[in-house]
Amino acid sequence: MTSGRFIMHYLGCCFVGLFAVASLFAGELAPLRVSGNKVVAGDKEIRLRGINWGWWHEKGTRYTEDDMKRQAEWGANVVRLPFSYRDITDEHGNWSEKRVAAIDEVIRWAEKYGQYVILDMHEVPGGQTPIHYCAEGKNAVWRDPVYQKRFFILWRRLAERYRDVPAVAAYELLNEPRT
Repeated sequence: MTSGRFIMHYLGCCFVGLFAVASLFAGELAPLRVSGNKVVAGDKEIRLRGINWGWWHEKGTRYTEDDMKRQAEWGANVVRLPFSYRDITDEHGNWSEKRVAAIDEVIRWAEKYGQYVILDMHEVPGGQTPIHYCAEGKNAVWRDPVYQKRFFILWRRLAERYRDVPAVAAYELLNEPRT
């Protein structure tokens, strides 16, 4: 191959690659649904491939829009977004628009880069496991109606907030439950 043809071939491959990456970010996401034993987006089967953004918002582990873009470039199409009830409530356990804004921001990034989001309540009011890092190991959601009510109220608010957002693919209601 002559150097001229090589350069044209190389530039052509680069153009096709850029077009493919750009197409990942174009258009609106189709809502996901289950059809038989398949997950479908619109009328096409989809295989979810992605990354867990564990502790995504904690000091020293902050993910950014650039990370969302990068994972889309890698071919991912979903992010699992763990959060604590403390990330969506104030110090008294009441819903906090200010705190939920961080989740909204990640969902906007996901939409922009053609990614779905699985919302994972990783720690629930009162805790759902005796492990020390989950509500100090209280594990009280199983026996305390006050914590159960808070849990249901928070999920109702989240479901109402994101019910018409196609980028929100699923809700992981309770992470690693253990009585």
